[in-house]
Amino acid sequence: MPAASLIDESKSIEASVNDLDHHHSHRAVSFETRRGSADRLLTDLRNRCLMHFLERIASKFNEAGVPLMALKGAALNLTVYRLPSERQMSDIDLMVKPEHVDEARALLQTLGCAPGEDHVQSDFFPRFYYETEYISQTIYPMRIDLHVRPFRPLRYSQLVPADAFWSRAEPVNIGRATVLIPSSEDMLIHLMVHAAIHGFSEKKWLEDIKRWIEDCRSARGAHRQTIDWCRFTSIVESWQLALPVRKAFARLDPDVGQVCPPWMTSCLSGLSVGWRDRMALWHAPLDGSHSVRHVFVNALTTPGLLYVLGYLRAVVFPDRRHMQDWSRERNWRWVTGAYLLRWLWPVVKYVPRCLSGNQEQKGKTRAGLARNFANGAKFQNARMVVTN
Repeated sequence: MPAASLIDESKSIEASVNDLDHHHSHRAVSFETRRGSADRLLTDLRNRCLMHFLERIASKFNEAGVPLMALKGAALNLTVYRLPSERQMSDIDLMVKPEHVDEARALLQTLGCAPGEDHVQSDFFPRFYYETEYISQTIYPMRIDLHVRPFRPLRYSQLVPADAFWSRAEPVNIGRATVLIPSSEDMLIHLMVHAAIHGFSEKKWLEDIKRWIEDCRSARGAHRQTIDWCRFTSIVESWQLALPVRKAFARLDPDVGQVCPPWMTSCLSGLSVGWRDRMALWHAPLDGSHSVRHVFVNALTTPGLLYVLGYLRAVVFPDRRHMQDWSRERNWRWVTGAYLLRWLWPVVKYVPRCLSGNQEQKGKTRAGLARNFANGAKFQNARMVVTN
C-alpha cells in the first residue's frame, strides 16, 4: 500500500481516538474503559499496517513465483479473527522453503527491508537456526521474521521433515495477492507446540488454539476445512511432538474450556516420550536467559552426531566478521584474545571487580559482553523475546 494511504489511515484512526477521548470526557466513563477502547484502536491500526505490508510482500513473492506461507498472527487474522482489533500482532511471521531462502531475502530487501542482527556464521540460518529477522524501512517500522522451519528447538529441526506444512498448505487471499497457510491439522500443531515452547506465557496463544478448533469445527473460516483428528494424531506421532501437544491439551481444559475430543488425551498419553523430548521442552522457555546452557541442551537432545558437531563448531568458532563485537582490531593477537574471552566468559563473568575500576561502566561492559556470548554471539538475542 502506498505510504500516503497508510498516513491517511493512521490519521483517521488517530482522529477516532481523539473523538473517543472527547466523547468520554463528557461522560462518567471509567479510565479503564477509555484506555481499553484506545488500545483496541491502536491494535486495529498496528494490525492494518502489518497486513497491508504483508499484502505487498505476498504480491512481490507471487510475481517471483516463490511460495510464501503465513504463520501465527498473520495466518489467524486472515482466517478466524473477523476484525483487525481482535488479535494483536507484533510482527509478521513468514516461512519459505529452504531452497528459496536466498530469493526470499532478496525480495524482502527490494521492498526496503533491512536484515536484523547477524548470526554467528553466514550459514547459521538456515542450517541451524529456524528464522532470521528483517525490519521494514517504513513510516511505521515493522519486524518480519523469515522462517525456514516452524519450530525453534534444534532437536525439532531433525525430527520435523523439511516439507512439513507445505504438502497440505492451503491458499488464502489477501487483497490482490495470495499466501499459503498450514492445513487445519498442521496449524493446530504449530499453535500448540509454539505455546508450549514459550511456556504458555501469553493468554492469547491459548485463545488462538480455542478459536482455531472452534472455527474448524464449524467450517466458517477462510480455510473451510475441519480437523481430521486421526491425521492430527498420526502427524504428532511421526514428528515426535507428543509432549508439547499433550501439555497444550492439559492447559486448554482449565483455561479455555473443553474444545477437543475427550479421547485425545488418552490417545496422546499412549505416545512414547523420551528424556531428550523432556529436556528440550523443559529448557525451551529458558533459552533466552540461559543461552550457554541452551547450547549444551541442543547438543544433548538433537539427533545426528555430525549435525551436532557442526552446530557446536559454528557456536564456538564464529566468523571473524562477527567477532568485531569483541575486538575491532584486525591484528591476529587481538582476534585471538577476543575468541579466548568469548570462550572463558561463562567463568570470567563471575569474577567480581576485575574488568573495570568504574562500577557503573563495569556493569555495562559485563552486561554487553555477557549478552553477546550468551546469545551464541547474536543467534538468540532479540529472537528470544516472546512475540505473537
